[in-house]
Amino acid sequence: MAQNPAKRQCPSDGQDNVTFIGETDVQLDSFSFTWAINNYSFLNDLDHIKSPLFRGGPKIKHWWRLYVNPKKEYDSVNYVSLSLELVEFGSWLDGIKSAPVRAHFKMSILNADGAPEVHAYQNKTVHNFTKGSGSWGQQKVITSANLVDPSRRLMVNDTVKIFCQIWVHGETKEEVAIYKGRLSDEQRIISHKAKLANDLGKLFSQSIATDCTVSARKSSFKAHKTILSARSSVFAAMFNANMIERETATVNITDFDSEVVKGMLEYLYTGETAVMASRAQELLQIAEKYNLEELKEDCEYAIGNSLTKDNVAGVLVLAHNHNAPVLKSQDITFINWNKDELLKLKSFQDAVKAFAHTGLFADLYLGSKR
Repeated sequence: MAQNPAKRQCPSDGQDNVTFIGETDVQLDSFSFTWAINNYSFLNDLDHIKSPLFRGGPKIKHWWRLYVNPKKEYDSVNYVSLSLELVEFGSWLDGIKSAPVRAHFKMSILNADGAPEVHAYQNKTVHNFTKGSGSWGQQKVITSANLVDPSRRLMVNDTVKIFCQIWVHGETKEEVAIYKGRLSDEQRIISHKAKLANDLGKLFSQSIATDCTVSARKSSFKAHKTILSARSSVFAAMFNANMIERETATVNITDFDSEVVKGMLEYLYTGETAVMASRAQELLQIAEKYNLEELKEDCEYAIGNSLTKDNVAGVLVLAHNHNAPVLKSQDITFINWNKDELLKLKSFQDAVKAFAHTGLFADLYLGSKR
């Protein structure tokens, strides 16, 4: 019986045989801006309304401005137009300010619920912005009559809100992984940092080779002088100066409960804590006491992201008393955005009266009408 001839084996073209993996990406810095135009009915006869200047995200520090033309006439019909302009380059671009800023953006008119209702310029076309070159936007966003129509719920208490999100395009980054399965440089660094935090966390959670004690109200925690000293200048002074903590190798913390003290210690070892969501306000206070800048900053953002009409007055007091400028600024913005509703709450009225002598509420515009 004749045997079948051997078949030629063809190499697979699939992922298993890939030796090199390449990636091309563009660095994007995204940020957003919400603009409230108060007393709109008194402004809609102007040729244009311009927003306050606003800056970019954590990396890009350019200055931008929005424009609204309340009545742009086309075919005998008045339309609202929206546009975005680059006003000034960020200081980091010294020496190359002739280069355009490449960005794409989207704009919307918010409804009474704060949700985008009328979308303007939603595509991802990348524009080259240069200082003084004019603005980019959309001419016919909505008819002027529809914008002020009560049934559309776009103008509330004579206020119109515009939302804009911008993506600034940075350098194009190219990377090739030489070995199959190799992590990118960024992934490898993230992985190594996570492993380091996990290993340091074990020193605390498993009390490995500890040499000092941190005592709270009802609990004590074993720790390491070197870790505490490296992370906090206050602890460093305790263990290196002629103080009782150096002699006893014990730090007594009686003004915070055990959960907060443990959360602080977890953060010192790992850069995070499981109680951030529930105890952020107390963590901010203990962070200020022991000069823990990163913990304090993380607390400011955590508290700021959970602001409500019920807690905003108390948070403002907290931010003021504990020198938290980022949180204070966000709190003041929240109050000014919601001042009509807040002024109806007795708890907020009581807080304004209680702290009137401190000037705490001096940065607010509670007396102005929308």
